[in-house]
Amino acid sequence: IYMEIYKILMSDNPSKYIIENKEIIFQLFPELRTIDGKKANSDYYDSDILEYVLEVLERTSKNIYIKFAALFHKIENENTFIESPIFNETSSGTPNPKSTTFKKIADRLNMNEQTRNIVSTLIDLEDYDLEPSEENLRRYLEVLGSKNFELLLDFKESIIRSENKKYRYRLDKIFRIKSLYERLMAISNNSERAINSFENNIEG
Repeated sequence: IYMEIYKILMSDNPSKYIIENKEIIFQLFPELRTIDGKKANSDYYDSDILEYVLEVLERTSKNIYIKFAALFHKIENENTFIESPIFNETSSGTPNPKSTTFKKIADRLNMNEQTRNIVSTLIDLEDYDLEPSEENLRRYLEVLGSKNFELLLDFKESIIRSENKKYRYRLDKIFRIKSLYERLMAISNNSERAINSFENNIEG
């Protein structure tokens, strides 16, 4: 089953396949049936929750971790808040990781541990409010690593672009974080090259 779902999610138009084969998809993932036709208790979305999820799915880059996160990030109660599993900070509400149901799906798909862990982290952090400061960015990178942080930014941008247009202003913060991240990476790469050059000169 995993490889079939992989092919669907990585296709050019995964949402079209899902819509045209809803009953088959719902048999595989009954969790998705619960959000089909369900209106959100928020004006962040102009459509029902499944339609919104499929729009996020279409907007993400072709990366299987982000695709899985996009498809399953709203199967938990939309009003569930979490205790951050990686930053040790608590949001209001009952601590309850949003990826709980996804992990059960991952078990059914015999998903490998790396994919399961990365997707779970993306889902848990999809509504985490990242702050565009150097101090916070270094903390995010220390915990997540650069590759996973890039995935999270991509995922969050796709989410915001799929929401009600009046909330698109939140993209500005994502762009500021990306700009700061690129600057820090450039500094880091330049420092690494300088160290390597220095070591080579000593050895020479």
